Amino acid sequence: MRTLEENITADEALELSELEKLAEQARQEGTVLHIKQAIHFRKWGAHRRQVLHPKVGSRLLAMGAVVIGPGQTFGAQEGPHHHRLSEDTVFIVSGRGRFLLGAEWFPVKAGDVVHIPPLVPHCIENTGDEPLITVGGQTPIDLDYQRVVGIWP
Repeated sequence: MRTLEENITADEALELSELEKLAEQARQEGTVLHIKQAIHFRKWGAHRRQVLHPKVGSRLLAMGAVVIGPGQTFGAQEGPHHHRLSEDTVFIVSGRGRFLLGAEWFPVKAGDVVHIPPLVPHCIENTGDEPLITVGGQTPIDLDYQRVVGIWP
């Protein structure tokens, strides 16, 4: 396995064409990525950095980090969302908030892990005064979600 640093320094942002070149290597050997090489987008009241996705060679797992501002909700642009075939996992890195699973809200704080089975509606709201930071993703990759955020055609 080669690390990303052999291809590009951790302080440089990858262009999509470079991601595609790394994808073939990642499929065969694996790779090490840095959060700065993630695809960044702002959607649904939060900043998301998508690190693992099909364009970097991940076939079964999507992973990203989300920063949700105070009073903001992520994943509820038109009501809570769900993944048809994918399980989702969210690790609360810092901050506090509440997480909707189905019809019930649960308080969450740094160190908590939320598991979401397929088809369960969910979203997360920052109820604190500081940014709420999470890391998580779906398996298998939810290509519908990847299309909505513009990562997959």
